[in-house]
Amino acid sequence: MNENPQLELEIKNLSKEYEKLCAEEKLLDYWLDKTNEDLQNFAKNEENTKYAFVTFNDIKNLKKSSESNETFLIIKAPKGTTMELPLSNESEFGEGQEYPHQIFLHSDNGEIIPFIVSDEKIDWEFENQKKHGDFNG
Repeated sequence: MNENPQLELEIKNLSKEYEKLCAEEKLLDYWLDKTNEDLQNFAKNEENTKYAFVTFNDIKNLKKSSESNETFLIIKAPKGTTMELPLSNESEFGEGQEYPHQIFLHSDNGEIIPFIVSDEKIDWEFENQKKHGDFNG
């Protein structure tokens, strides 16, 4: 032990704070695990899928709770749609390139409809591909 009582008090306070944070972390981990388990159980029951939807207000509230410069991509797709997120090498894109990320969607069961929620105007690359016949939705 140190002979400095002020330092000892600070160490004691930090230890209490650490224990408190560890207890909070355990509680958060419990609720995250419980929520994930509930979601998985909910998703397993086909009857529940008719209640699985997102409202416009849900999206607006999500946007309000995020940083103002974030953009959300919402995808409406039929059951069985596959999504591929290729690993991108940022060196493949030039300095200041706007679209360094790609998502590939494929459905044999119907139309895929992407929605964007953003405060800025974004020119979708797939719109250009659609015009040239390169987009398979």
